[in-house]
Amino acid sequence: MDQGSLAVDRGTTSSNSTHLAARVAPTPISQEPAGPGAGVSAVIQERILFDVDLAQAVLDHLSVGVALFGRGTQLLFINRAALNHCRRFPGLRVDAGALVLQDDRSRNEFLRALRSARDGVWSFVQIAGGAERLILGLRPARGAPVAADTPVLVTFGMRDPSEQLSIHFFARACGLSPAEAEVVRRLSEGLSPKEIARCHDVALSTVRTQLRCVRTKTGARNITELVRAVGCLPAMMPVDGSLTRASAAAQSEPPFSHAGGMAMSMN
Repeated sequence: MDQGSLAVDRGTTSSNSTHLAARVAPTPISQEPAGPGAGVSAVIQERILFDVDLAQAVLDHLSVGVALFGRGTQLLFINRAALNHCRRFPGLRVDAGALVLQDDRSRNEFLRALRSARDGVWSFVQIAGGAERLILGLRPARGAPVAADTPVLVTFGMRDPSEQLSIHFFARACGLSPAEAEVVRRLSEGLSPKEIARCHDVALSTVRTQLRCVRTKTGARNITELVRAVGCLPAMMPVDGSLTRASAAAQSEPPFSHAGGMAMSMN
């Protein structure tokens, strides 16, 4: 299976997503000649150009998993983030252009939610996968009126793990050191300063010093404000399947020194 987006047309998988939507032929822009009495009666016809390849690229850059279903359970499109979730989440997989749910109860609830979405009902479905749970949101992809063949948009409740790349660029923009960036990442995961210190085998005072530096450089008044800012970062999805050169270089440098001090700052 292709590592990127999956578009399905009549049961055939296409990695180029050429069937995501039909290309709209350009229409000429015409305007009624302005003149006496013309006023607001001047008509402007808009030309709409829809680039399918560009649309796929945009969807693949989203860290939110998105899938589109057609009639029945026909899977029309699924973006890279959603595919990544299906690979990692034990209760889901994509097989032969179909979304497969391993848990019977989850499968039945999902099918009911699909039917309800075609009736205009928005809903959440909890998918079981061993000890893990995943929330899917279902809604009609178009507004009223809805019909049996109304496409259904499915969004995945957990973000694809691209936050590491987002935090890297956030850290670089704010001039944070690798150690300070690591503290920010751990805070975004819900760890306390004491837990961060224990996780990296450093003194709590070291983490507190790094936090003071982070607040100074980012302008955050407290940890809560810092975590909120990180949660609002734009997602930086590595569409080619690899991190950027800068990010890879940052990852290769250990964030904490063995002596428990701070690592060298990035250039």
